[in-house]
Amino acid sequence: MENFSILHSKKIRNLKLVFGLAGLLIGILGFLIQDWSDLRLIIGIAVFHFAQWIYDTLAPYIQVKDGFLKTNSAPFKRINLDKVEKVKKFLDEYSIVSQETEIILSENLIDEKDKEKLHRFIEKIRLVENLNSSSFDSKISLTTRKYYLGEQKLSLIVN
Repeated sequence: MENFSILHSKKIRNLKLVFGLAGLLIGILGFLIQDWSDLRLIIGIAVFHFAQWIYDTLAPYIQVKDGFLKTNSAPFKRINLDKVEKVKKFLDEYSIVSQETEIILSENLIDEKDKEKLHRFIEKIRLVENLNSSSFDSKISLTTRKYYLGEQKLSLIVN
């Protein structure tokens, strides 16, 4: 698979910057008007928002490199793309599951222009997943597969 990365949404990054600036401004104005001890928390929160903004700007949300998918958002996880067993979608989140790890990717955290890139990537993973699970072996667990033969329905339970 090709190497690529997807940044956090510009809207989310800008909100963190605005919250950081607003908190810092309130803290500085309050420091000039009042006592310092009451405003340390506000300035601390502002510095935290600035740190998040810097991290979100520099580190991509999703990074695919050398056959591994890595997320740079809590919880920080890494998954080998060759060992993907299942890809599920629920609302706006994709869940990519291997035997050791599960990574959840949210569409809300990326820009609109990068959603197409994410969809193409997920489709490539689903193709690999279908190839890996095409044989009936021990990978398939407690699922019911239904095959339709004309009007007859044959239900096959695989353990």
